Amino acid sequence: FKRISKEITENDIVAGLNGGSIMASYPNPVDTKVNVYAEFAETSDITVKIVDLLGNTTVVDHGFGLNVYEKSIDMSNFTSGVYVIVIDSGNDSIVKRVIKQ
Repeated sequence: FKRISKEITENDIVAGLNGGSIMASYPNPVDTKVNVYAEFAETSDITVKIVDLLGNTTVVDHGFGLNVYEKSIDMSNFTSGVYVIVIDSGNDSIVKRVIKQ
């Protein structure tokens, strides 16, 4: 796992449910944008969602044939609260909680 920012701490990194991928997101809490970085053991088509605690999906992004996903997602129009970033690669899923200020 490459070091992508000095802002990243060990607490910012989570492993996939099957252990074949990892994700980091920062900053947390989020003011305007959250930076998401994920690595997958295999090249995969991925889906990225940001879901609120009521289960409403607020952002959906797709990547095709990736083993690395890196993107800054704008959350400036989100209401304050807790959200979950969910990345599904078909072979693994990664789930990470973020707080929007």
